[in-house]
Amino acid sequence: MCSQIYVVDSAFFIEEHREKIRTVYTSPKVMEEIRSLKAKLRLELFDIQVYMPSKSSISFIEKASKELGELKLSKADLEILALAHELNSKYNVILLSDDYSIQNLARYLGIKFRSVSKKAISKMITWENFCLVCGKKLPLGSTSCIYCGSNDVGRRPRKRS
Repeated sequence: MCSQIYVVDSAFFIEEHREKIRTVYTSPKVMEEIRSLKAKLRLELFDIQVYMPSKSSISFIEKASKELGELKLSKADLEILALAHELNSKYNVILLSDDYSIQNLARYLGIKFRSVSKKAISKMITWENFCLVCGKKLPLGSTSCIYCGSNDVGRRPRKRS
């Protein structure tokens, strides 16, 4: 692998941090998330390389997110993970994000990550759905219980076997 590069999500531009990085890589949807004047002014401090990851990389990330139970990722989250995944085959990528779901999936995929302004996750979590009424485990993405019919569905870390 060649040199180290940094793939960043919007937290890199929004949150206060002490990173001493000049060139960063990100995706179009992440750039759309930059709305505050303060964050827009911070954009001027960096050499920003904006790339759209391939559809196949995005599909790969969507599949991996389902396997892990990370079902609430935004389009920006999917793009940034897909970009990090693509670049990770050619470079030593470090993904900078405060989003725990992004960090969780990065860990699952073997992509190095660091948090921007808060503590990073310490272990990977695989999620499962369950009924809040009868307590039974449900298929991922369920919105109602297939056992008792309740619409009270929650998410919890899957127990390790």
